[in-house]
Amino acid sequence: MVIQKELKFFPIENTNTNKLSSAQIESFNKNGFIFPITIFSRSETAKVTTYFETLLDSAKKIGYEDYSINGWHYHCRGIYNLMMNSSILEYVADLIGPNVLNIMTHLFYKRSKDKRKVSWHQDASYWPLTPTKTITVWLALDDVSAQNGAMKFIPGSHHHGQIPFRASDVGEHNVLNQTVSSPEDWGENAVNVELKAGQISIHSDLLLHGSEPNLSTTDRRGLTLRYMPSDVQCTDSNFGKNRRAFQCLGTNPEKYWSIVSPPVGEAIPLKLETPL
Repeated sequence: MVIQKELKFFPIENTNTNKLSSAQIESFNKNGFIFPITIFSRSETAKVTTYFETLLDSAKKIGYEDYSINGWHYHCRGIYNLMMNSSILEYVADLIGPNVLNIMTHLFYKRSKDKRKVSWHQDASYWPLTPTKTITVWLALDDVSAQNGAMKFIPGSHHHGQIPFRASDVGEHNVLNQTVSSPEDWGENAVNVELKAGQISIHSDLLLHGSEPNLSTTDRRGLTLRYMPSDVQCTDSNFGKNRRAFQCLGTNPEKYWSIVSPPVGEAIPLKLETPL
């Protein structure tokens, strides 16, 4: 059976939240994002950063580039533990409900003076997931500013369903491959997502966002954690480790995904293995 993608925003109707206020829920529905939310102290964030520095050092020794590592929560207990952080999950549950799954994590490491950027796009354009209820938690590991390549959001752009895009030009230095032209046509003026280390932002999978190159003298590292309710299906059996997911909260009543066990150690995947 062919599963058709349902590309529209589903407003949050939760009136019994644990973390988010009614004003924050209203803002998410209107704008498509929430930030900043503090999760970790400076000292806690420093420990997380040290963990990733050690992990990346090991990864580079077997041929990985350190700009991004994708889907390693299937292999590395430290990333899995961050995905399962109870405070983060309380915010997530306020937005997508009690049955929370995860199939995607992604560390982005923008080094100082790196010319690469992330062109304007919607996450839902890349993911064969339906309905479009997946949210991204973006955890800052460094202080993030416009100068070192902070994300930018177009408020309200998540209300337009699938926004037309084109293949990115080589000259864009886009680390992805899709570009939405004239993003301002789809919402309000762009907002810089400036965060302190240890804070998060949360955004809808239909929200237009991107980031400029890091032309500053400081690095910019961030970990994305993608969460979805259990009623989200996959339209491509080759995506998401063949429909295998982690149960972060609640249960899996629809059984669209096979639930996998946590990784035991820090087993960096072989270079030839595709994480997702």
